[in-house]
Amino acid sequence: MYERNYYFDEKDFKLINDDVFEATKHMQEKTFDMIFADPPYFLSNNGITCSGGKMVSVNKGEWDKELSLQEKHEFNRKWIKECYRLLKDEGTIWISGTLHNIYSIGMALEEEGFKIINNITWQKTNPPPNLACKTFTHSTETVLWARKDIKKAKYKLIGQFMASIIVVFYGGLLLKDISFFGFNMSFNWVSYPLTILFILGCINCLNLIDGLDGLASGICLIILVVIASLSVIS
Repeated sequence: MYERNYYFDEKDFKLINDDVFEATKHMQEKTFDMIFADPPYFLSNNGITCSGGKMVSVNKGEWDKELSLQEKHEFNRKWIKECYRLLKDEGTIWISGTLHNIYSIGMALEEEGFKIINNITWQKTNPPPNLACKTFTHSTETVLWARKDIKKAKYKLIGQFMASIIVVFYGGLLLKDISFFGFNMSFNWVSYPLTILFILGCINCLNLIDGLDGLASGICLIILVVIASLSVIS
């Protein structure tokens, strides 16, 4: 399962002390039945809190330093993508967090092919004191329970394929030939599967850039211009 030395190894218990992205490079895909993750909350901002009746720093280390919204979400998508690779198809993942990061994690889960099964509210019996008294006491955490959304992805592709067939055979859209500077290339019977692949490619290229403001609309415009040009040529 793990191709490097363990920090602690005894019978059925093994402990790895390493950077998560370095450690997972040495793990085989679809290894784990269940993953429980407690990622950084990004709260190390040089503030203070109360612990055991004493004023202490909130700083935990470089790994918990505050990031921008974009950097935080990219980090979450990166480690969740690795979890998808390592998790068995029938496995589940549990992730705990607070409002500071859990909403980015929820979105990243869906973007990386997971389906959220439940969100669980975990009440703390001894939360940190509310020193500023400007908000409610942070006395709960959220645990997201998710699994791979494999069936949805499969059925989605089948639906796209059927829709493409309808467009080709009943909508009249067909890439019969292409002309470049006087050179004409005719596809004959290959034009049917080629057109279907073209439509599937247009649909899924948008899925890859989903969430990037402005980019999806620009790609849509280019696709519409290409299709319109092909229609005029035909």
